[in-house]
Amino acid sequence: MTAWAKGWGRSDRTRSRTGATQEIMLSRPDRGSALNLHVGQAVGFAATSYAATALNFVQGIALARILGPQRFGVWLALQLLLTYGCNYHLGVVDSVHR
Repeated sequence: MTAWAKGWGRSDRTRSRTGATQEIMLSRPDRGSALNLHVGQAVGFAATSYAATALNFVQGIALARILGPQRFGVWLALQLLLTYGCNYHLGVVDSVHR
C-alpha cells in the first residue's frame, strides 16, 4: 500500500466557524530524521566523552610532573576521599529516612 492509499499526503478540506473552506495537507511523519537525530546525538556524546577522558589523562600527567610524587599521592588520596566519601555513611542516611 502506498502512502496515498493510507491517507498520508492527501489534502483535506475543512470549514471554519465562519464557513470559509480551508485546505490542509496531511503529511507523513519522517522517521529518518528522528533516527538521524538520535545517531548524531550518540556520536556527539561519544566524541565528547572520549575528549574528556583524553584531557583528564593529560591533566593527570601534568599534575604528576608539577606536584612531584609525594604531593601527587596526597592529591590522589584527597580525590579518593571525595569520590568514595558519599558512600561512607554506610546506609545510616537511608535508614534515617525510613
